[in-house]
Amino acid sequence: PGIGYYHSAQAYPSGTRFRIYISNHQPAYVYAIGSDLSGEIFQVFPHAEGVSPALNYASNHVAIPDEEHFIETDAMVGTDFLAVLYSPVPLDIKAIQNQISRAAGNFVQQLQSALGQNLVETNLVQYNNEIIRFEAQSGGKSLVAVVVAMDHVN
Repeated sequence: PGIGYYHSAQAYPSGTRFRIYISNHQPAYVYAIGSDLSGEIFQVFPHAEGVSPALNYASNHVAIPDEEHFIETDAMVGTDFLAVLYSPVPLDIKAIQNQISRAAGNFVQQLQSALGQNLVETNLVQYNNEIIRFEAQSGGKSLVAVVVAMDHVN
């Protein structure tokens, strides 16, 4: 199983505020978690209790964390990571965060350890090299993960 990995071409200074927009063409449960070189794992989406991860229409265009909030780079320089998880079934995102926190290695290795048995096989996922995009066939598995790494400077 594999994880799609993208690295931003641009570095971002502390205090940069941004949101990401995702589109899907099949109903899915979508979660986003982040980390940085401190190793702390934090939930980005759903960003609050009561916000559903369900994108239950065949076609969605959704802002993460939402249209009223931003993700903001903190004071810790280095590399920041954002993982977006797509699943046809609900995930226990708190348990996944705990598994990531306990796993050894860098963020991608920790994610692989926490999700490995549920990840769609790499050969069944076509990642686009030009933009952050994928198409997948499940092959009996239930999860596709995409990681975006961003260089973070002062």
